[in-house]
Amino acid sequence: MYCSNSCKQKAHQQRSVEKEQTPVEPNEMQAFYLDEYQMTECEMSFITYCFARRSLVYNATIDQIKDYFNLIGNEKWTWAELNDYLTGIKAFNEFNERFHNNEFTIYPNRFTDGKDIYGVEMLS
Repeated sequence: MYCSNSCKQKAHQQRSVEKEQTPVEPNEMQAFYLDEYQMTECEMSFITYCFARRSLVYNATIDQIKDYFNLIGNEKWTWAELNDYLTGIKAFNEFNERFHNNEFTIYPNRFTDGKDIYGVEMLS
């Protein structure tokens, strides 16, 4: 509740300025993990894996990731055909360029001692 419309507007403007100055949380999917990729046992290239992996929550279990990739890798596509197809997609090409410009971080390990960095137990 505000005493007047001008006070209400002033408060709104102040909140907008504060919001602009608040640093934005980094997107968790700006980071990818080599051990996670290896555990999924998928046959796609690492960059294709990272591109597709963005569609899942950052703390997805290995089983969830495998299930997702099993849906992608249905009998209609081989992984090589999927890679070839993606090279004609604008979103993939933009991701590929950003990937090669080091806009994403690649970590060697998400998992150690049966748990991941988010505290999620490794199910596979």
